[in-house]
Amino acid sequence: MKRHTDSMRPRIGPRDLFDECLASLLARPGRALLTVLGTVVGVAARRAVGLSDAVIGQASVSEALGASEGFEPGRRLEISGGWSHAFSPKLGSVVQLNYQRRQSDRGPQAEPENSGSAIVSLSPGATFGVGHSSTVYTFVQVPIYEHVTGTQLVPHYALSVGWTRDFRS
Repeated sequence: MKRHTDSMRPRIGPRDLFDECLASLLARPGRALLTVLGTVVGVAARRAVGLSDAVIGQASVSEALGASEGFEPGRRLEISGGWSHAFSPKLGSVVQLNYQRRQSDRGPQAEPENSGSAIVSLSPGATFGVGHSSTVYTFVQVPIYEHVTGTQLVPHYALSVGWTRDFRS
C-alpha cells in the first residue's frame, strides 16, 4: 500500500496533535467558528443484501459560510462505502473504504501551500446492540493512501467509539 506525502511528515503523538489543535482554535476563534458553522450537505444509504448483510454508503460536502479575519477553510468532500454483516441480533461487523478530499485554505491569512489533502482510508469495525434501540460501535481508520500538501499534522490512524439510538422505537 502506497503512502505519499509532498514533504516529510514528523512523527507526533496523540497529545501533540491535541495540543496543536487546541492552540490553533485559541489563536483564531473566528476560524474555529467558521469551520463549525459551515455548510454541510450529505446523503447516506443502506441497502440490505440477504438476511444478515448490507451495503452502506454516504457522501457529504462541507464548506465555510464565508471568510473571517482573512481566512476561509477549504471545501471538504467525503465519500464512504462499505459492507456490514450481522453475526447475531446484537453483534455485527463493518468495513468501509473512505475518501476525503480537502481543498487548500484561502485568503490573506491562509497558508495554501500547507493545506489541502486527499486521503483514502480503510476502516474495519464492530457494532454491539444495547437494548432494543441503541447501538455502540467502534472502528479504526487506517490511511492506505495520503497526498498531503506541504507540512501538516496527519494522524497515523484514528480510533472512534460511538453510540447511536433509534428514537422511532
